[in-house]
Amino acid sequence: MKTKIKSYRVRNESQASRLIAELESAGISVSTDGQSIICKARKESLTAELREAIARHKPALIEHLQQRVNNTSETGAADLSFSQERLWLADQLEQDPALF
Repeated sequence: MKTKIKSYRVRNESQASRLIAELESAGISVSTDGQSIICKARKESLTAELREAIARHKPALIEHLQQRVNNTSETGAADLSFSQERLWLADQLEQDPALF
């Protein structure tokens, strides 16, 4: 499965957020230890183009990921990713939810 990734130029925090959302939607888990970006993914998911985008925007990504951790520790709840928000919205709009 090939993932089509757009060319990224991270100029602000919302664009860093979009890049992280794109990575997560491709099945790539992204975190930081404060100095490095940590990606967990299947080998074929992390393309050369994605690696280059991550390297090019490393400072903005680390800042965004650290803010996400700080927000979680302050509120006790993590922000939802774009994919999680879509799933929540779909669940809210569902007229007759499936029973499991």
